[in-house]
Amino acid sequence: MLVISKNSNLLEQDPYRYSLQNISEPHLYREFFPYDEVPRSPLTSASVRSVCRSTSG
Repeated sequence: MLVISKNSNLLEQDPYRYSLQNISEPHLYREFFPYDEVPRSPLTSASVRSVCRSTSG
């Protein structure tokens, strides 16, 4: 796909080409992401405060 670059004002080819495929069973990586547990993601008070500020308006 060709697109006009905003930086150079030239036509450039998009480097990403995706082809969709119908598969019989999805790849969910269950060995890495257990679906029977609560997600484990570390949160610090600074990250929680920044998220609250950005969503509060």
